[in-house]
Amino acid sequence: YQCNNLVDVSFEKLTTLTVTNCFESCSQLKNVHMPSVKSIPYKTFAGCSDLENISLKSAEQIDGWAFKSVHSYSMVLDIPNVTHIEENAFDDCFLMLLDAPSLVSAKSFPKGNGTSIVLSSKFQECTFNAKGYNSFGDVVAIAPDRVQSGMSQAITINSPLFLRTV
Repeated sequence: YQCNNLVDVSFEKLTTLTVTNCFESCSQLKNVHMPSVKSIPYKTFAGCSDLENISLKSAEQIDGWAFKSVHSYSMVLDIPNVTHIEENAFDDCFLMLLDAPSLVSAKSFPKGNGTSIVLSSKFQECTFNAKGYNSFGDVVAIAPDRVQSGMSQAITINSPLFLRTV
């Protein structure tokens, strides 16, 4: 928490983060490698504005405010096993790409202008957050899972799950 000189974090075999906000406001944190962690608790990376590379390959859930105020326009968040994203997990968060091919339910998405999101046909539930906003905010593209040629194949979603198309 508030470790201003922390740049890299690597926990190869750690499966559980038990402390909420453990990296909150670590303003210089750039690289996170926690491939075995199953859940990202409340405010884990809140305020980590310099995040660039993050490996959370085993994570299955992202809790509220986990990425609050992360403004990393170059960050690609590859979360292949996350099935649920809780309310406000990406509050005031900007990133380039969210790749979530196993996602089933989300109450929050990054709201940065220019964010692209990769979902699959498994996705079933997009809900309002506590402020009454659609979970997708200002997302500019939603692509079918594992688009091979970049985001040029972005699609418009015509589903009652979404209140506006992108």
